[in-house]
Amino acid sequence: MSETNIIDDYLLSPDNLYGELYKEVQLKYIFSDTRTFVDCIPKIPPEEIIKLYQEKKNLSMNILISLIHQQNIFQVILMFQ
Repeated sequence: MSETNIIDDYLLSPDNLYGELYKEVQLKYIFSDTRTFVDCIPKIPPEEIIKLYQEKKNLSMNILISLIHQQNIFQVILMFQ
């Protein structure tokens, strides 16, 4: 991935960048508090995140939660500590 693509990716809004994944995370309220998908910082390129989601999207809610919380692809920001 070129530096230009990385910069372009981060100029897009999360709903434009992640599409169906963004909508599913927001609609299923996978966070137990007031955090949302936009409070997550990606640790890998968006294309890889979308690919992982596409591979697992039809499995279960637990898979979606795991994808966001446990697979080390996002850093979830803690708003209040």
